[in-house]
Amino acid sequence: LDVSRIRSGKLNIDREEFDLCDLIKETIERLKLQFGASGKAVPVIESECEAVVCLDKLRIEQVITNLFTNAIRYGNGRPVSVRVDSKNATVQLSVKDEGVGIAKEAQSIIFNRFERAISANEVSGLGLGLFITQQIVIAHGGKIWVDSEPGKGSTFFVELPCQAPESSP
Repeated sequence: LDVSRIRSGKLNIDREEFDLCDLIKETIERLKLQFGASGKAVPVIESECEAVVCLDKLRIEQVITNLFTNAIRYGNGRPVSVRVDSKNATVQLSVKDEGVGIAKEAQSIIFNRFERAISANEVSGLGLGLFITQQIVIAHGGKIWVDSEPGKGSTFFVELPCQAPESSP
């Protein structure tokens, strides 16, 4: 459904004010069992801060959930860390795992529809999570990127304005 909305340019952004750190904590709590089942400790927010934003809370929760789900899926049971930094009129969220990592040549395609860095035989998934995540971030006027090295894990960065634009692209 989200892919259809994205393709038709009808991904709506319903802005509301909320604290991004609180939303991350709520999402971690909701995913506690998944982290436990994968052998991972529950992530810790490395930077306790207040990051009040006016964005689409449900869509940003979807972004956070997708990043955590990938960290669970590809993190090899190792710790996951989260960081939130507020700068001027933006917030930056980073989710870091210590898992399999992503080769440089794959980093440019993982945000495309149906693309994956790892064979479907190795890990389940459709290759839509990062595509949808990127489209949500762009619709909020933000950007997303990854810093990764095979065997050394991945850090996904999301930079968002504290207030989503009135009309999304």
